[in-house]
Amino acid sequence: MRRLFYVAVTRARDFLVLSGRAAKKEESWRLWIDQVAPEAIEGGLLKLVRDPGAAPAIALAGPPVDPEALAELGPAEHPEVDRLAAAVSPAAATVAATVTQLADAAMCARRYQLLHELRLEERPDREHPLPDPLGDEPGSPATALGTLAHRLLELVPLELDARQRRAELERLLALEGEDPAAHAEVLDAGCAFLDSALGRRMAAAKRGRLQREQPFTLRLSSPSVQELLVRGQIDALLVDEDVTVVDYKLSQARDTARYAAQLDAYALAAHELLSEAPRAVRTGVVFLRSKGAPFVERVPAAPEETRTRLLDAARSIADGRRTGMWPMIGSALCREISCGFIRRCHPAEEEG
Repeated sequence: MRRLFYVAVTRARDFLVLSGRAAKKEESWRLWIDQVAPEAIEGGLLKLVRDPGAAPAIALAGPPVDPEALAELGPAEHPEVDRLAAAVSPAAATVAATVTQLADAAMCARRYQLLHELRLEERPDREHPLPDPLGDEPGSPATALGTLAHRLLELVPLELDARQRRAELERLLALEGEDPAAHAEVLDAGCAFLDSALGRRMAAAKRGRLQREQPFTLRLSSPSVQELLVRGQIDALLVDEDVTVVDYKLSQARDTARYAAQLDAYALAAHELLSEAPRAVRTGVVFLRSKGAPFVERVPAAPEETRTRLLDAARSIADGRRTGMWPMIGSALCREISCGFIRRCHPAEEEG
């Protein structure tokens, strides 16, 4: 790790930008920088610039640089912009992204950058994170439980009666290295769904008419996006009188609008996956933590509308990578989507 860091910080031609939070581990690159920072700052080798959106600091090392003056320059006045613009053409780009990444980019380009380009933790200040009641936050305990629930619903035989079903779920949990006694909630949720109307329909499906954890890749293009590869996985795809796209959430029932981009992408994938005569496509979310694990439907957008939104999100990603500019949404929308980066982007705001 030390050798990699040495190579990384000794190859810059003009100046080097380092960004990160104060070190919490025994040994890290930030800890090494912090140890020499006072002497380096006094010698003019290092300048610290506070990120206007959060606590992390940016370290600029190299020839003397005035960060305040640099920040005041417009994009066209920065000495490196012309050279970079010439090297990176705004021509149509190729983007490969998951459904989740595109949904974040469509919601807020800045959120996409922080989560997927910079891979920052959304709520790193939580030393002991509380379970996320919605099961949506990556890395939260509820997300891990949700992944386990998905795995069980992928593997469990559907034709079993109620008693056999629970015993089989317990056996699968043990095979996954988990203690069934510690996961009563997941077992209850799985049994409730399999006993629901949709669960019974899935069990009655003819051979080949039900796909569980169905992976897909969509290939889209437009004048501004030469090629977009959309990768995803549908939790359950049922084909009977119509086509039903099912997404599991280990959470309480809530407005499915939060999952609109995800569900619409899955509906588009279902259209592309099925070569037979077109049928009506229904989409919805199974809220496993609600009584009876209900399937809450949402009417999907038209396929062309979904294609346009996915390509718009891909263009946002391509533009951000090309220019380094990632526009952010207003604080009201940040609170509406419960974004954990709100204090980074809007320092005066408190996370909801």
